[in-house]
Amino acid sequence: METVVSYKLPITGSCTNQSGGGTSRHLDVANTTPHSPKNSIFQAELIALQEAVKYAQNHQNKVKIWSDSQSSLKALLNQKSNSTIARYIQDSLYNTHNIRLGWIRAHVGHLGNEKADELAKEAITSTEAAVLTVPLPRSSAKQDLKQRALAKWQRRWDDAINGRSTYEMIKKTGLRNHNWPRQLIQFITGHGSFPSYLFRFGKHPEDCCACGEPGTPFHSATKCRQTLYYHHKCPEDQHIEAWLKSITNHRLLRNKIIDLLNFITSQEDLLKSEQPE
Repeated sequence: METVVSYKLPITGSCTNQSGGGTSRHLDVANTTPHSPKNSIFQAELIALQEAVKYAQNHQNKVKIWSDSQSSLKALLNQKSNSTIARYIQDSLYNTHNIRLGWIRAHVGHLGNEKADELAKEAITSTEAAVLTVPLPRSSAKQDLKQRALAKWQRRWDDAINGRSTYEMIKKTGLRNHNWPRQLIQFITGHGSFPSYLFRFGKHPEDCCACGEPGTPFHSATKCRQTLYYHHKCPEDQHIEAWLKSITNHRLLRNKIIDLLNFITSQEDLLKSEQPE
């Protein structure tokens, strides 16, 4: 007599009660347990096989376990599998001689497999089934940690005191590389050869340039008489943020900022405010 077991999970195990003739029979076994949405379908399929193997180990009859998951069955053939679940199944099968595995095509009317699918869907929406705790796969764990890190980074960036000029340009944190030239980065961050920046580190007598106005990047690009050749049209206050973003998106405007920064760096003394004798 052979016991035929059809198991299917997210996470679900099932068999149908069906009278059989000859050498096989189906047992009535149904276990439905939802798993965390962060677990992978691959994990769910492997756990289904694991539970089926555990069930089969308690019987002396020969047991044939059918699965419609080719990836899970192939994982069991890999002796170097990184999956702890796959390795557990491999060890169990190695020590058991009454269990065989087989692949069955899904959604073609096999009664046991269709019942397993039905139980799987019930497990997803059930409020009574106990959640099975399974370690996350590495890919899901990495994605989860990435999302948590980005969320924490965003909160810190929103609440920070420093870097506000950059914040006006980049409000959303992320891993995108903007590939901005160093001169444009200096202009956006204000960390360049500007009197207002150099003054903070004792490299300039005061935070004003030679024309008496605060030596900020915006002043240098729009109002300073020493940099008249490199001036941009001064935007209205309500349009400054849009103007700053246009600098990063338009090649001609960006190149003009690069030329401005190169001039300021080479003519730093020209921009220094005069000191009284």
